[in-house]
This record gives sequence, structure tokens and C-alpha cells, in this order.
Amino acid sequence: MNVAASIKDEISEVDLLITQQANELSAMLHEHRLEMFPPNAQKTLRLFQLSEAAQYLGVTSGYLKNLSLEGKGPQPMVTPSGRRSYTAEQLLEMRHFLDKNSRSAAKYVPHRRNAEHL
Repeated sequence: MNVAASIKDEISEVDLLITQQANELSAMLHEHRLEMFPPNAQKTLRLFQLSEAAQYLGVTSGYLKNLSLEGKGPQPMVTPSGRRSYTAEQLLEMRHFLDKNSRSAAKYVPHRRNAEHL
């Protein structure tokens, strides 16, 4: 009977050790999850480089750069190396600016005419 009691004690010690390690691992995983995915995290839209913005707007990158150098339209963020980048809001502002101030017949903000259906 002494052997049976000692085996039960060893099993309970192993159970206790496994339970402690499982609790520690669970706490570490919880901390890691909070670091990697904080509850207040929000996704943001990336910035658009000058060439991408020009392509989306339908103008050349040189024209867009000249507009920013002349101070016309929304001003892009400029890095110390001189790279220009626009936010999505600035691209929308630039569309409206180009639509109002364009000499060409190009429409930068498409609209439906009164007689057009959806």
C-alpha cells in the first residue's frame, strides 16, 4: 500500500506542476496577444506616393509636383529626402481642385447628368 500511496503523491505533484505551467503559459500568451493586438488598435490607410497619386488622378507626376511647389491644392507631406506623399483625403481635395481649376474638358470628379439613370 505504501507503493500505491507514493504513486498517487507523484501523480498529484505532476498534475500540480502541469497546472502551474499551463497557467503561466496562458498568462504569457495573454500578454503577447495584448502587445500584438491591443484592444484600441485601429487600421489606417497608407500614404500614396506622388506617382501613385498622379496615376489615380489622371495627371502626370510632374504636373502634380509643380502644383505642390506653387502652393496650389492640398500640400503633400514631404520627407527630408524630398519624397511627396498624399493621404486619401488629400487626393479627394485634389480631385475637386483640379475639377474647378482645369483648363481642359477633363472631369476629375465624375457626376451623373440630370437625365442619366443609375
